[in-house]
Amino acid sequence: MAYCKKQIWEETYRGIYPDTKIDQYQMEEQMAKRRAYLKQEEVFLYGGFEWQELIAYVSYGKACVPFDHDEYEIGLLNIRKAYRKQGLGK
Repeated sequence: MAYCKKQIWEETYRGIYPDTKIDQYQMEEQMAKRRAYLKQEEVFLYGGFEWQELIAYVSYGKACVPFDHDEYEIGLLNIRKAYRKQGLGK
């Protein structure tokens, strides 16, 4: 998931965020963050794969800050650029 996130950041945010932020992506740190995130109770993760390669992922779970009586929220939604606009986020 951390590798997929890195690819998505490269494809999506270069030119939006400073290059230094993207260039300094720490794979081990991101992997640790994702592991900790997924260990939370009531957090669920779904991945979209093509030929055993993760191309998209979405997580949802208990809302960090409930809004208007909503108890659950999407925490992460990332889709590789080549797979966008194909209905994967529906």
